[in-house]
Parts: sequence; structure tokens; C-alpha cells
Amino acid sequence: MLQTTALLKSLGYRITFLLYAFEGGWYWRFQTEDFDRMCAQWDEVIVHAAEHSVGLPPKSGRVHQLDEWWSTSFDTLLVNLFSRRSFDVFVVHNVWLSRALSLAPAGTVKVLETHDLFHKRRAILDRYGIGHDFFEIDEGPEMFGIDRADIAIAIQDQDARELLGRTRARVASLPFYDEALEAEAPALRRADYLHPGKVTFGFLGSAHTYNLHGMQAVLRALEPRIAATFAPVDIALAGTASGVLETRLPVRRLGRVPTEAGFYAQCDIALAPTFDGTGFKIKVGDCLALGMPSLVARHSAIGTGLRGAAVVETPEDMAEAMVQIALRRPAITTLRAPVLEAREDLKGRVEFGTRNLVQLLRDARPVLAVDLSVWGPERGALALMSWLSVARHLVGQAAVVLLLREDVRRLVEAVLPLGVRALAREDFAALRRDHGRAVVVDASGTGSRGLGLRRGDQWELDGRWCWLRGEESLDEAAPSVVAKMPVLHPDAAWDPAVQAVQKAARQHRDRKALDAERLVFGVWADRGRMARVIRLKQRVARVEIRDARAVEAALLELLDAPAGSREVVWCGDDGLIVRLVLGVCGFAAHDTNGVLNTAISVRSGRTLRQEFATIIPQSLASIRDEGFRPLNTK
Repeated sequence: MLQTTALLKSLGYRITFLLYAFEGGWYWRFQTEDFDRMCAQWDEVIVHAAEHSVGLPPKSGRVHQLDEWWSTSFDTLLVNLFSRRSFDVFVVHNVWLSRALSLAPAGTVKVLETHDLFHKRRAILDRYGIGHDFFEIDEGPEMFGIDRADIAIAIQDQDARELLGRTRARVASLPFYDEALEAEAPALRRADYLHPGKVTFGFLGSAHTYNLHGMQAVLRALEPRIAATFAPVDIALAGTASGVLETRLPVRRLGRVPTEAGFYAQCDIALAPTFDGTGFKIKVGDCLALGMPSLVARHSAIGTGLRGAAVVETPEDMAEAMVQIALRRPAITTLRAPVLEAREDLKGRVEFGTRNLVQLLRDARPVLAVDLSVWGPERGALALMSWLSVARHLVGQAAVVLLLREDVRRLVEAVLPLGVRALAREDFAALRRDHGRAVVVDASGTGSRGLGLRRGDQWELDGRWCWLRGEESLDEAAPSVVAKMPVLHPDAAWDPAVQAVQKAARQHRDRKALDAERLVFGVWADRGRMARVIRLKQRVARVEIRDARAVEAALLELLDAPAGSREVVWCGDDGLIVRLVLGVCGFAAHDTNGVLNTAISVRSGRTLRQEFATIIPQSLASIRDEGFRPLNTK
């Protein structure tokens, strides 16, 4: 978890760390010192104290159910959090917490860190005759839990290979390596042993089952060998395991130590005696980072790159190697050489795994940018309202970004839907680098220049608003996915961002409000000049459809008017603008009638609203299923 959050922070993410507290001192009370350390490391820390039933042995049978350690209070916390805040990435540590992933919204990338594969523990525990150890689960439920993620992170290549092809999640292998420890390595780079008459071997570990069984076996094998050879073997034990291990040898028990480097400064050679178990042995990775000469069990060396004399097969082999080193005192530089070689190998694999994970994060969620950068309340308010009303329904398919003018950003930024971001057009190229693929919808007619698009990105012209720029209606856009979108989603009736633009547009309107009960759209002329909004008689007004400002003012007036209080008459040709007029009337439930392609069409506002209630979900499904046209970049 520390490595992943550090990586995300280096990529520019703001980290909110949520601790499901039930282990150690957290079981009894709030741990102020631990909390302060977490606050220093992450941007925000939330602690949820789990019920005391969490962490218990299985309720029935030999293994846990997948969500047996889940709590309803934690469920409530997450539901409340996701209902009010938007997160780009959600990382969950270990499969027994994977239910949390199912609560995250569709637009969030869900990542599961698999510290090891828990279903493999039962067979190992049976070999040692141990009845229960932490969390155990059958293979099927564990795979189901992993399937809840978009990306599963394995801590070693062996686990990653087992997961490939068995889960819907994309799999990344990321071994653990604490590069910060390298800064403490020079102090441990000694040319000779600490003492002329003995060799000190150090074991640092928790009282975990695998650690205790391995080190206990080494101590048992060591006792007769030292008795027979009088080898000057000195042993230092640290960590919670030091108070549990039993031996007749005169070992030093140091308990908890402030730092690993401080402990190993008292040792010549580090021991990693875990001969069985699951997962990656983090303490071995730490020894590599510190450049500490080591004797490592074959199982502990998995995923580290260690080989040769530094790796032993059995506890007896480790005990024998300790005796021979104490008697012969080989050059300490010779013992350090395989560690330094393995360190470079591990760092290379961590670097490769990091690049792969970053790419998976970028590919997991494309960015959908809608360029509305030329529009504002004074012109193009309808285009802004259209995309603002539908944006929240697109966050499940992509990271939605609206490219807006600075004044429009200030107007709507605080009330944008969760998962929707407002950005200046010139800032999009930098954001583009964080996503594997970009989809750009050009609703401004500004083209794709300056957006940093690459081969494989997608682009779509939203030709519904070209008339606002005084251009002819681009009906060739009709077959596209964008043309199938509603003018206004029903959410526009309450969406605060839409309402903010509508209110601002009302203040910018440069004409008196149209209070006519009937609006007649058509092509009109008055002595060579285009008529804008001309009253024919009381309560009737006509709108020149070749005048973009007149059309937009009339459409905004229809939206401001009470539902069903206006009648719209269309006297022009079929085309893009009449479809926009029908869309607005369908939203506001205004009656329409007119002549289209020589056929008389009369439709009530209620009928239109019912039609659009069916069309809108179909149009959103089209975006999800059909996608957008590829951008042919060179």
C-alpha cells in the first residue's frame, strides 16, 4: 500500500487514506501517534474503527466467507463518501476488503492490491498442523473478489502469472522495494566483520506463523552444530518474534527496534528464514536496499533475484552455512556481492512493474473532453446547458472534462456533477498525458489543434451548434453518435450547473422577453433586412431562423416559460434547427405544429416529452456502445 500510494502521489494524485482500523493498538483505542504519522504522509486521513467481530476466526467451517469481515458501518461510510465526492482511482488492500470496490461509482478506476493469494494458505497451515491464521478463503470466492477490480496488483511475478487468464481484472506485478532505505546503506557498507572473535547474525521479524516456524527450525538445527564445532556464532533477534522464539543458545533479544538500519548496524549478516508461506518477503527486499549481506531461505528469495550461496534450501542448510561462515570468515565483500546484484535486478523489475501499472491506470479510463471554449451566457448558452445536463451520465464511460472559458468555469465549477471537471482549453494537453486514450467532442468548431491528441485518439464534431456561429447547418453530422444526443437531458430541470448558465443567459439577453403565447419559426424578410422577432399581433411572435441570436433567444425563452404555456409553429424546411426546436419543446412540454416536407405535423407537448423520455436513454446507450469516430493523425 505504501509503495502504491507513493507512486500515485508522484503522478500528481491527491491521496485520501482510509484506515479500516482493527489490528494492534487500534483494536482498543485511537492511536494518536500513528494518526499523526499518516497525516504527515498523505493529504487526508480518515479512520474508521471496525467492530470487534472483524479479524475473528471463521464463523463456520475452516475458512472465511469472502465478505465475512465486512461491516455495515463501513458500508455506510463509503456510500456516503462516494455520494458526495469524486475519486479518479480507488485502491483497496487485500481481497477481504474487496466489497468496497463494488460501492465505488462506475467512473472510478478500481484497483485491488493482492499481498498474496489467501486460498493457498490452508495447505501450508495444514503442513504445520496450525488450525487458523488470520484470513483464509477458498479459491472460488477469492477469484470472485479479485474480479471486482479493474486492475489487480500482484506483489510478485509468480502470483501475477497465476492470476492471468483467471480474472477479468487487468494484472500488474509490482514487487515491493523501499528505495528510501538506500540512503542508509553506506553506513552498513563495512569492509570487515564487527568483531574479530565472532560473527553476528541478525533476524528481524514479526511473530507471524511462517517466521516463527522457520527461525525456530534454524535455532534447533544450530544448537548441536555449535556444540560440536564451538563456532563463534552470535545471534541477535528483533521484532515481536524475538520474545516468542525458544532456544538454549545465548541469543540477544532486542524486541521492537526503531529502524531496520539501526538493527542491522549491529549485525554482520541478515537472516531471512521463512521456508514456506505466500507472498513477497518485504524484509528481504529491505535487506537488498540496505546492501546487507544475507542468508535467505529459497522461499524467501522468490521474486528478489537472489541466487547462489546466499540462498539455502532448508533450516539445516542455513544453520550449517552460519557455522561455516563463523569458522572461516569469508570476505564480507564476497557475501555482499550477490545482494548488490539482486538489488539491481529487483529495482529493474520494480521499474518495469511501475511503468506497466501506470499504463494500466491510463488505459483503464479514457478522457472525454467536450470543447465548449467559445461559448458563454451571452452566446452559446444552449450548447453549454446541453452538455452540462448530460455530462453526469457519461462519467461511467470516461473521465469527463469540459473545456470552458474562464468566466464560465468560475460560474459552474463549484456545482459540477461528481466526476466532471472544468478545464481551460490550453491546459488539456497536460491532462491528456495522464490517460491512455482521449475522446474529444468539438462543440465549438475550434478543431483539434493544440489539444495534444495522438494516433488512436478519437474526435467528433458536434455540428448541432454551427448555426450559433452563423454557419450553415451541418447535417452531415446527423449519422454521428453526437447527433443522437438529446438537446437537454431531463436533469436540466434541476441541475445546478445548468441553472447557473440559464440564469446568467437571462441576464445577458439583449432583447425584451418574448411573452407571446405562439412562436412562429420561419424565413422572413422586411425590405431586404432579416427580421428578428417581429410581433404579428398581440400574443404572437415570429422568429427569423436565419438569425442565430433570434433563434437562441427564442429557444431560451421557451425554456424559461412555464411548462406547456407556449405553442410553436414551424414554417421552415426540415433540418438541424427544427430538431433542436422539437428537442426544447419536448423538454418544456410545449405544443408544436407546422409543415415539414409538405406534410402537416401537429404534436402535443406531452407527446413530445414522452417521445424524448424514450430517445434519451437510447442516445446515451449509443455513446456507450458505438463510441466515436477515430481521429486519423499522422
